[in-house]
Amino acid sequence: MMDMRQTRSLGMLAVLAALAVLLAGSSPAAAGSVEGLAGWEGDGSRQGYGFVGVGALTPMGTRFTLVTRLSASYLYYNFESSGTSTSVTSPGLTGMMGMRVLLTRGSLAGLGGYETRWEHRRSDAGSDESRMIGGGVLQADADLGLGRRWRGFLFANYAGAAQYFFSRMAVRWQATNLEWKEPVSFFIGIEGVRQGNDESAAAQGGPFLEWSFVPQRLSAALRGGYKDSWSPDGPHRRGAYAGVSVYHRF
Repeated sequence: MMDMRQTRSLGMLAVLAALAVLLAGSSPAAAGSVEGLAGWEGDGSRQGYGFVGVGALTPMGTRFTLVTRLSASYLYYNFESSGTSTSVTSPGLTGMMGMRVLLTRGSLAGLGGYETRWEHRRSDAGSDESRMIGGGVLQADADLGLGRRWRGFLFANYAGAAQYFFSRMAVRWQATNLEWKEPVSFFIGIEGVRQGNDESAAAQGGPFLEWSFVPQRLSAALRGGYKDSWSPDGPHRRGAYAGVSVYHRF
């Protein structure tokens, strides 16, 4: 059996291997493209998640694309247990690789990889703990055309280091530029999200607005709505959430 130090070392090697493939795929000689993505979401209860990442898209025939991504993220949340409140901050580094397949009316992707997080916990009882944790990551997403103006989106991610699950369902309506001849397209949508682990969980939903800047191959979205979060031994906290995301293909 491997000890924790060996497991962490293998995890870091997996992340570095993903970075090497990513850099190779993003070289000018590669017959693919590079993508950049970033986002943040938070609420009034000091809970949220931010990330920035880069990926390589390498065609593998007419229908399949090899996707390699490296991202840095920052997860923060708090929970109550036995009358004690604990705040958790967890920056991390994640490497993933997988395949995207082109469907008749959309696409489907599955990725797997590894993440390492530097977790810090502080409770109002006086405890203060920092540790390095690691674990596998599994992710799947689908983008489906539902009509000329409508698209549906499904996304699910499980991060083994924090044992954190995130899922999102969304529907988007294209309000302008149906022929894609203008430089900007505008979209209106609605989303539902379920996320959390055994310490903190949340359910939320609301509208979002999205702009696609066609010549720049750039899209940006603003989202917000109502969120209900809770922990097993604590009360429900209800209020608003807000988020922003950016995607650019180079």
